[in-house]
Amino acid sequence: MRVYALGIGQALGIKGDELEALQAGALLHDIGKLAVPEYILTKPGKLTPQEFAKMKVHPIVGAEIVEQVSISLPGCSHRARASRKMGRIRLSVRLKGQDIPIGARILSVVDYLDALASDREYRRALPLDEAMKLVEAESGKALDPEVVKALGRRYRELERSARAIDEGGVTLSKNVAIERGSAPDAGLDLWALAGVSSGGGDFVKTIAAAGKEQQMLLALTQGLGSSLDLATILEHVEGGLRPLIACQAMAIYVPQGDTLVMAHSAGEHKAMLSSEVRAGEGLVGWVAQNQQPIVNGNPTVERGFGRR
Repeated sequence: MRVYALGIGQALGIKGDELEALQAGALLHDIGKLAVPEYILTKPGKLTPQEFAKMKVHPIVGAEIVEQVSISLPGCSHRARASRKMGRIRLSVRLKGQDIPIGARILSVVDYLDALASDREYRRALPLDEAMKLVEAESGKALDPEVVKALGRRYRELERSARAIDEGGVTLSKNVAIERGSAPDAGLDLWALAGVSSGGGDFVKTIAAAGKEQQMLLALTQGLGSSLDLATILEHVEGGLRPLIACQAMAIYVPQGDTLVMAHSAGEHKAMLSSEVRAGEGLVGWVAQNQQPIVNGNPTVERGFGRR
């Protein structure tokens, strides 16, 4: 990212502080992924809508990190100058449309090419020339045409420069067969942003929560492999979910024809949960029928809620 971004920036006549800010932006552009659990970043297949929502938190967290960071960039003899540079990086994270500065437009193009031409857990890398053709297809649409044109003139040269300084990294799995499925809808799922606000250092909690979630899920899956008894497995699932999802009642249902039958329940208000639910009925039945979560749903739509 840094080699490509600086090469394009220089080709477009960017100099001085703005070029230094571009370099910092290239190094920090994905820093918000610290707040995304590793099992999502390395998943070898389509993300679920819930996983996709967690993934979309990373630009917001990245912006918060940049707002809190105080770094010394080359040529900065005064804090105000450094602050202006960091302001440009912050804008690269938050703005959209015609308000996006040239540095952010460069990073968008470079990131797009890098994603296509790099191995990922869910697919192999495309040949560089083929990846460049796809980038050019987005010129004037999702990507800035001036930046794309500058990249088109220099991408082979910049690739050689990047490879010359590449120290190597983790070898990714490239032989995993993944079935195609519906991609998650675009947009920002606000329910996934709990604890993420505009400033104030909340990004630290978000990053810590991502690591905690990863550890809990790992412990949950390891424990499941040691038991064959259904009741024990369901108790283990409950214990693993409780630290992740605060609740006063929890139930696990299994389908039997058009009916959902409660296989396990827990919590101080578990008596309020129905032992059987028809598919499509109430919150539980709707979730089961549509395979989509409901957050903060109205409990009064559940059958018999008023009597409990």
